[in-house]
Amino acid sequence: DLQYVEAVAVMTAIGVVDGDTAGNFNPTNGLTRGAAAKIICNMLLGPTTAEALAANSAPFSDVAPDHVFAGYIAYGAKEGIVNGYSDGTFAPDGNITRAEVVTVVNRATGRMADDEYISKNSSILNKFTDLNNNHWAYEDAMEAANDHKAITSADSENWVK
Repeated sequence: DLQYVEAVAVMTAIGVVDGDTAGNFNPTNGLTRGAAAKIICNMLLGPTTAEALAANSAPFSDVAPDHVFAGYIAYGAKEGIVNGYSDGTFAPDGNITRAEVVTVVNRATGRMADDEYISKNSSILNKFTDLNNNHWAYEDAMEAANDHKAITSADSENWVK
């Protein structure tokens, strides 16, 4: 898995990601939702500040305050970066989907899709054959998959190209 060596080395050196207790990175394993919350917090806050995050109460019914990722999940939820499910759970040990990753990264970086532009210009945008405009993450995927210039405000983004 030499294709990952440089990226892993850089992200490990700056403390964004770490390996397992045996010192392995496991580049082809899935990523849990809890671990993804930790990575996002490490990127936004730096690993020292992120490591000090704590949950004073259970942020979701399946995330106790002493869960290894509770502080990261609680921070992400408070900041509107991560969401749980409609049943009040977060599924911290479940694998995160590509759609969830795109959505979380967009939220963490303040990126917002311009739904009107996407709708009017769908014929010229990068698209995916297995993702249609009825999918819950369609706009977030379009935001991530299409290079564009935008005028942004606190609550919107208007694509100008």
